Amino acid sequence: MGTLDFYDKPDRPWPNPRLSNAAIVGETTEHSVKLWVRTYAPGEYWVVIATQPLTTEPTAQPKIVQKAAGPELLTHEDNKQQNTQLAGACKINSEFAHDLTNTVVFDSLQANCRYYYACFSESGHKSPWEFSGEKFGFRTQKTAPDRLSFGLYSCHMPYPSGGGVQNISQWERMTTVLDECDADFAIGAGDQVYTDGNKHVSIWRFLKKVKRHMLALDKQTRIEIMKSWYRDIYRGYWGHKQVKAFFARFPQYMIWDDHDIMDGWGSYTKDELARQLNVWWDWDDPKANLELANNMRNAAEQIYMEYQHAHNPSTAKGRFDYHFLQGNCAFYIADMRGHRNYDSPRPNRVLGDAQMKRIRTWLASKAVSKAAAVFIVLSVPIVHHRNFIVNHMDIGFFGIADDLRDQWEHRSNWTERDKLLAAVFQCSEDNQVPVVFLSGDVHVGAAFSLSNSKHPKAKVYQLTSSAITYANYHGDLLRLIIKESGELGHTANPRQGVTSFNNLCVFEENNFGVVRIKGLQSQSPSISFDLYGASRDDEVMIRRGPFILGEQ
Repeated sequence: MGTLDFYDKPDRPWPNPRLSNAAIVGETTEHSVKLWVRTYAPGEYWVVIATQPLTTEPTAQPKIVQKAAGPELLTHEDNKQQNTQLAGACKINSEFAHDLTNTVVFDSLQANCRYYYACFSESGHKSPWEFSGEKFGFRTQKTAPDRLSFGLYSCHMPYPSGGGVQNISQWERMTTVLDECDADFAIGAGDQVYTDGNKHVSIWRFLKKVKRHMLALDKQTRIEIMKSWYRDIYRGYWGHKQVKAFFARFPQYMIWDDHDIMDGWGSYTKDELARQLNVWWDWDDPKANLELANNMRNAAEQIYMEYQHAHNPSTAKGRFDYHFLQGNCAFYIADMRGHRNYDSPRPNRVLGDAQMKRIRTWLASKAVSKAAAVFIVLSVPIVHHRNFIVNHMDIGFFGIADDLRDQWEHRSNWTERDKLLAAVFQCSEDNQVPVVFLSGDVHVGAAFSLSNSKHPKAKVYQLTSSAITYANYHGDLLRLIIKESGELGHTANPRQGVTSFNNLCVFEENNFGVVRIKGLQSQSPSISFDLYGASRDDEVMIRRGPFILGEQ
């Protein structure tokens, strides 16, 4: 690709190796697991799973032996042989067409059982194992558990503008805390990578430099080149050993946000989006700029599917919102970025008409009515910034219009937000079940309670964890724009009532969250929320909580 190859840029900020062979534990049920793997080189590989750790001897040559009782893994080292009974084995073909990534599903597993997995080649490499050992394991869901716990994180951008890396130890802290509470899974609530983290790593800045060359190419060639840029971003951000270890240990449920595509994606007008690619030294064609921006959006979606959504619960093509059950808790992961369109004349500018219908249908479903607790992941929180700031500073002069339009409190989103809240409050009151919003995005951790004048018996909360590693951090300043209590701005629709909120906590340091639910088989389960962060020198772990929802 020559000058268009982002991989060969000399000023890359990666102080860490780029992601090569790796694994991610994805959707996990009582009897199945979805495993995502990336190999170092193309070729045929086996992904295997067993109830005991698989060999870590680097030169132990493995082989699959098919027997009546199921597949077995035969390994030999210096003429010593060992057979391991497998719970499953799947052969994959790793190709550059999908960046050496594959997703495999193992089913017929036992509930509440620890499994270990490995990946290897039978082709006689000097070290045939891609990965193996005790660190590559997970536990299937329990049947009718009394307790459930999970991690919450967002905004992974550990590269300060001056170079180096910061806050990466947060991933180790989260691994330790989730191990201590025997966590069931983790939720990545958005911005798992930053395509525009700083000037050295911004593929959008790079596009501005090479856009004349890109415009000379046909559309499909452009998108293929752009896909290589997005892959480079993922391989950089996910190449840290701490990140790899966390992803390989706990089932991950992910959703994208703006930085997985572009800062503020969907919150610009068409003219504003075109201007993002203007350069002072060249003549700019708004139509061409807009075409390039949409090509990038196309590439971002394909690589998001490749690296993130591939290990989520399966959905229809082009749809990234999904829902699942853990124990008797119901989860909906909403897509706030794939449908967002500030220019849309329709009221559902953020979620889109079809997704809004799916969420409301899910809230009225039998599964939700029987749930002990309901969780809805919205990458951008329902309540955060002060109303005045959101609606009176959203002008281009400040350069933050897209960030403020991202917020649900922006008046352009009130109708849609109130429709969603009305369904949530109704669900909580009718089923006497707590509904909890889970969010990221805003680089501050926080917890809120919400109430509505039309639904006095509803129990609704919002928990926010952000940012886990973001390096250019101004938590003290961001804390000042969070209002302690009051009413949300709202449309004059008396049927929907007035929504009020009360701030339970603010945590301005880099953070991750842990949610614990106890008494799931009782009439009134207890839900608590902790925020964990680091001191400014990144030496000491700080814990804020637990905040027991309903006891404020």
